[in-house]
Amino acid sequence: MIFSLEGAIQHTTEKYIVLEVGGVGYKITVSKSVIDSVSEKTGPIKVFTHLYLRENAIELYGFHTKEELDFFNLLLEVQGVGPKLAIAILSAVDTKKVKAAIVGGHHEILMIPGVGKKTAQKIIIELQNKIDRAGLAELDMKALRADEDVMDALISLGYKKKEVENLIARIPKEITSAKEKVKHVLSQLSDGTQ
Repeated sequence: MIFSLEGAIQHTTEKYIVLEVGGVGYKITVSKSVIDSVSEKTGPIKVFTHLYLRENAIELYGFHTKEELDFFNLLLEVQGVGPKLAIAILSAVDTKKVKAAIVGGHHEILMIPGVGKKTAQKIIIELQNKIDRAGLAELDMKALRADEDVMDALISLGYKKKEVENLIARIPKEITSAKEKVKHVLSQLSDGTQ
């Protein structure tokens, strides 16, 4: 129905933006990566959108690229995964990393707040054969293995899995080595950022 919108940002929050298009402000729920990228942007931006209709609400979800939109729609095919949960997954974990986790069967990467083990495994089972593997670089699988190493290291230091899962998911993309990831998470834990 509404495939994309282009306009000026009127307002941003942690979960949505208001995009002014032709004098109309559209409230669009977006992932954290979109919020981060538009926070310093001036001038018009374009978002690809998914229109979600319910009895009592009409909601727009927005993405940088058509590929991100397509993957969001793929997540919605999994029974029990609605748009709010799908956008939460894409906010907590980079899209390529989510795809790599699905292809590699790493359900723990998908276990963010609101996604339990059963749901994570269901996403993998239902989508594993629908992911385009050609688009996944070896780097993504290395990043997943590095995250597993970070988790193992922190658990061996006495931290609880739940305590560090969210922090690992929020490690900036530019930090790639397991050693630097451990340092980053330890600094977050010492600051009380959880």
